[in-house]
Amino acid sequence: MSEPVLREVEQILHAVLADGDLAARWAAGRLAKVPDAVLGFTGLEPLPGAAPPPQEAAARPAVPESDRMP
Repeated sequence: MSEPVLREVEQILHAVLADGDLAARWAAGRLAKVPDAVLGFTGLEPLPGAAPPPQEAAARPAVPESDRMP
């Protein structure tokens, strides 16, 4: 596929993931044109008061100490 076609397919799939109505039309085979570009996903914001993910995993080294070079 050419680069413009790849970008168009990416734009379609991104829009389908971001918009439920568009996803339903796509699933039914009813998209007549490439949808407008979507800048982000809505509804994925954390709930008020939700705890952030634990930082412990990020603080641990990725390489076990036994595999490290001296």
